[in-house]
Amino acid sequence: KAGRHDPNTEFMETLKLAIYAFEIAYQTLLYSNEVIVVEDLDGFDRDKNADNRMVKLLLEIVQAHFPERIGRFFAVNAPWYYKLLFKVVKPWLSSELAGKVSIATDPFDTLKQFVAPDQLIKDLGGSCVFDFNDWILQRCFAERVSPRLLENPPVHNIESD
Repeated sequence: KAGRHDPNTEFMETLKLAIYAFEIAYQTLLYSNEVIVVEDLDGFDRDKNADNRMVKLLLEIVQAHFPERIGRFFAVNAPWYYKLLFKVVKPWLSSELAGKVSIATDPFDTLKQFVAPDQLIKDLGGSCVFDFNDWILQRCFAERVSPRLLENPPVHNIESD
């Protein structure tokens, strides 16, 4: 959820997690060669959470390394001003990638056309039960990384790094 992001202290951790999540998603594709990315903007506050640097860098990474793997990108529960923010970012996108982006205020009607209910979390109208902390622990075990490393993760302050 974008509403939990603090661009001043969590930049590197968020970037690493996003890239890792892309990699895992691509490795586990079952029915297609493309993924559908859903960014839930519930609770997003442009003064607290907006991070154009993160968006720009993630989009550059996606365009450079995964362009054919993005089937669609949905920004859901978008506040009215998110479309304005997207206008700032859109020039950085290829026309092909920009055409895959949809910004929706109502996730239910938009997503049900593209995502099966069992693959969509309950908060967005699906039936999938997803616990982020459980997923992180599962990935720790799969990657043979001690979950204790997660207890006190390093904090990066972008202003001083």
